[in-house]
Amino acid sequence: MAQRRWWRIIAESSKKKGWGEGRPLVVHRHSGSRQYGEAESERMIFSVTAKKLISYDSSTSDGKMWKHYDAFAQGLITLPLCIPGTAFYKCMQGRKNVMKMLKEILNERKKIEGRHESIDFLDVLIEEVKEDNPSMTENTALNLLFSLLFGSFDTTSSGITGMLKFLTDNPEALRELTEEHNNIRRKRADLNSEITWEEYKSMKFTSHVLLFQKDQKL
Repeated sequence: MAQRRWWRIIAESSKKKGWGEGRPLVVHRHSGSRQYGEAESERMIFSVTAKKLISYDSSTSDGKMWKHYDAFAQGLITLPLCIPGTAFYKCMQGRKNVMKMLKEILNERKKIEGRHESIDFLDVLIEEVKEDNPSMTENTALNLLFSLLFGSFDTTSSGITGMLKFLTDNPEALRELTEEHNNIRRKRADLNSEITWEEYKSMKFTSHVLLFQKDQKL
């Protein structure tokens, strides 16, 4: 019964807003348009992921790497004419510049003797490349880093943006979601503890909201 009520809340709210009528809630960047706030969410997600994977701080580098990634993503699905001035040329230049920056970061990290205070994903890759019989080359490691950083924001940002817009436009759904999370917090012995697997599985309404946004995006 609760599940049916949740879907009714979501379905009725989307119907009032004119969603679900053959057009996606979120317009993806490659279609030539961006949902409001999507660019900001992309930049935010990239900053968090870059800091976790390679300890890269966008705020101290004028966001250079993000700008190159953005140029790459903007021209990724365009006519493949690699001529100066075209979107595809800017795309390829963006990738080239990112790979150059990643290479510089990797070389600087390799110069550090021993282990430093925080070990990130880049450290793990360097250790693997230094093995006598490595499972990947340095070039493969760089391409892996490039793909992980790109995938972190390109597919996630539009979903997050659409979900935030949906909840902003539908206070009933937002109240239901807030209440579900507050109920979980009330049951905790330590309010500052991290989320557990059992808590995650209990987020029934949250999972419905996420699935609805995924359906709308598709």
